[in-house]
Amino acid sequence: MMFGNIAVLFNVLSIMALSGLLVILTLTALIKLRLCALNQYSVLSRRGLLWLIALSPWLVSLLASTLAILSGTQYALFPRSFDILHWHHAEEFMLNSWHGLSVVAAYGGVSILLLRKIYKLILNTRQINLLRGVAQPDDNGFYLLDTDAATAFTAGYLKPRCFITSGLRNQLSDDEFEIIQLHEKAHVRCSDPAKKWFFNLLTAFFPTEISRKLNQSMSLTMEQCADLSITRVISDKSLIAMTLLKVRRLSAAPIGNGLDNDLTCYYAYDQIEERIRYILNGTPLKSFPFMFTCLAAVSMSLVCALSVDIVHHLIEYTLDH
Repeated sequence: MMFGNIAVLFNVLSIMALSGLLVILTLTALIKLRLCALNQYSVLSRRGLLWLIALSPWLVSLLASTLAILSGTQYALFPRSFDILHWHHAEEFMLNSWHGLSVVAAYGGVSILLLRKIYKLILNTRQINLLRGVAQPDDNGFYLLDTDAATAFTAGYLKPRCFITSGLRNQLSDDEFEIIQLHEKAHVRCSDPAKKWFFNLLTAFFPTEISRKLNQSMSLTMEQCADLSITRVISDKSLIAMTLLKVRRLSAAPIGNGLDNDLTCYYAYDQIEERIRYILNGTPLKSFPFMFTCLAAVSMSLVCALSVDIVHHLIEYTLDH
């Protein structure tokens, strides 16, 4: 049996685990029903919404645990909140029980997943350093790879770099090369490879199918944001679209260098049709109502804070009988 602050910490972790699971299950159901509706919103709204989805299990569970633990103290956010948001025995925690085992299993799984993602990040970083070693930097800040494969991409985390192969560069006009430069440098400014890895980590806690859909949506959104940055410099949208289509026709696929395709921003790897449609679309898309989403997140936190103690005692009652 644990007492005092260490027990409070384990109780907080327990509430977060239960709340996070509830949020993930809820979002999974909503995504299966409404993910396609994201296309009706602007790219900036979609980017914000995807980050909110990925972060919400952590944010909601943290808020829910705060509400539940503080409800019986002088720091309670609402008067008399202990009557409805209580967590029994907050300063007691039994490690050798189902409660303790569930916490250890939950955060053991989180630790294993985190280590796997970090290991993949390290391997990818090594491959990027090898590419930099054999590539020739030019005056535009691009690294030229001497290979017949036709592709361009941005890779790297703390200091992302833009790469282009000689097989692609030799087939581009100056205007087309400028478009690719603007696109890839937008990825560098936004640190998209690092964000892509972090988003991939957050969505790894969702079911595999949902995680894949979320990562595909974020990858498309990042590419569309980079495409959007080109239109601020080059007004000819048809040229931008034709350049993207040309590079795709030149078989712009991963060059087989060991890089993780999910963590690398390739210029023309997939989802080309959606990107061209977005470039040529002259009708502004809707902005997402984030105020409504924030209210929904707060409401979910209250539901979690109300539910975790009930679930806890329901499980204990079932085991006792």
